[in-house]
Amino acid sequence: MLTILVGCNSHKNENDTLFKEAIIKEESGQYKAAIEIYETILDNNPDSATEELCLYFVSNLQGKLEDYYEQITWAGKLIKKNPNSAIAYTQIGSAFQGLQKYDLALENYWTATQLDTNAMTPFEAAILAEKNNKPEIAIRFYKECIKKDSSFLSAYYNISVNLYNIYDYKSAENYCKILIRLKPNDQKVNELYQAIRAKLE
Repeated sequence: MLTILVGCNSHKNENDTLFKEAIIKEESGQYKAAIEIYETILDNNPDSATEELCLYFVSNLQGKLEDYYEQITWAGKLIKKNPNSAIAYTQIGSAFQGLQKYDLALENYWTATQLDTNAMTPFEAAILAEKNNKPEIAIRFYKECIKKDSSFLSAYYNISVNLYNIYDYKSAENYCKILIRLKPNDQKVNELYQAIRAKLE
């Protein structure tokens, strides 16, 4: 029994040393070398938390190398290990974004925000949706921003604009009213409110 414990401790110490080496490699831009080290740690049968970290780091590094299908593969391994891993879905979303498959990117970003609102920035996903002419999806992500920060001025403004653009003027007015309460003397906000009111009259 003592021998097994010593062996486990030896593996832990080795993995800790390898982790430090991998981080140094990554910080110096040696992404492939860092990946090899993380794979060595995985071969050492690490504890569950360390294994999840390695899977995440490898996925992230594959993304930096623009090997997006490998990024997805490693994130998928992380999901098998932890089905509720928001960062894994963020990695898959990032990979699909790199592949310009924006519907799939947004779908995975949405899953990530539902699992953990701190896993990614919903605002960035909302902007991506807007750029790809998906205002309804953009609105959903902006609402997630507001859940995280009820005084997120840009989110309120952009929701109002997107609702205006899909002709939902009444809802646009409601969000704009909140924005006016938060920022009553802003000319841009008041101009938007007047444009919305003009459509309702």
